[in-house]
Amino acid sequence: MIKVNNYTIKIITFMLIYYVSFTFGKDIIINDNVHYNLFPNNNGVGPNDPPVGTYGPETMITGSDDIERIHNVTVPTITPFLVSNSSSHSAVIIAPGGGYSILAWNIEGVLIAKKFNEFGMNCFVLKYRVPARPPRDDMPKWWAPLQDAQRAVSWVRSNSDKYNLNASRIGFMGFSAGGHLTAHISTAWKTRIYTKIDSIDDVSMRPDFSLLIYPWTIIEDNKASSTTMAKEIQIDKYTPQAFLAAAEDDATAPYQNSIEYFIHLSTNAGVKMNRIGIYPDGGHGFNICFHRKTYHEVCDWPNKAKVWLKNLGYI
Repeated sequence: MIKVNNYTIKIITFMLIYYVSFTFGKDIIINDNVHYNLFPNNNGVGPNDPPVGTYGPETMITGSDDIERIHNVTVPTITPFLVSNSSSHSAVIIAPGGGYSILAWNIEGVLIAKKFNEFGMNCFVLKYRVPARPPRDDMPKWWAPLQDAQRAVSWVRSNSDKYNLNASRIGFMGFSAGGHLTAHISTAWKTRIYTKIDSIDDVSMRPDFSLLIYPWTIIEDNKASSTTMAKEIQIDKYTPQAFLAAAEDDATAPYQNSIEYFIHLSTNAGVKMNRIGIYPDGGHGFNICFHRKTYHEVCDWPNKAKVWLKNLGYI
């Protein structure tokens, strides 16, 4: 009789996955459901933060709308969603939205990762610290999520060999407040805003590309009439190329956020090969049209993003 233990089962499963992927030539999604702490010290608590529990226990609450909302994050993590035979070996870090108060974990995180896995893109979902920490004179606005984003980009890039990634093909994507975080890390990657912890912090934290989906408050005061970027968003010629999507009827994150980012990036900074889509309806938080029973043009944005990524060679 052959004894089969958990280790044997894992080996057999691993071999089957790769047999199927190489035989049929399709990207097989691999997700081990492991959440890795971004910061190794202080039980994973982020830099400059008080102890675990100061902001209450971390909880995930699923509402009647089936949205999973994570509250009170003190220990930032990253969760891999990988494909077995990505031809480009690219990856994107995904930052869910939630107004820097909560994280809309499934509709702007996990489901997005699975969708982009279908395109052959490796994904890493970032659980960054919320709610927003009190302002500090020595830090930029919303400093804790930025610290987490800086560490996340370096963490993924430093683990590129482990995950069979191309270290020069690491992007960042975010929704709503996560869109703000995407703009922030895209323009605030030159100086790390926490003290070096280990060799990971020697690795570049600049995203190679970015996707901003209904980005929130990246223009001054989040006003539709503003043509000025928020103080912390300093776009220059080194800012990565961007894909942007927004709806005209978004009252929470006016579509002018996306338009002004595009103009400042393409026209003012001279960064080319960007893409913007402003859709007639969709409101705020359209994600990948989770739960929508009727077709809206805005629901097609992932396919537009796929074309853009393919044109740039990232998938």
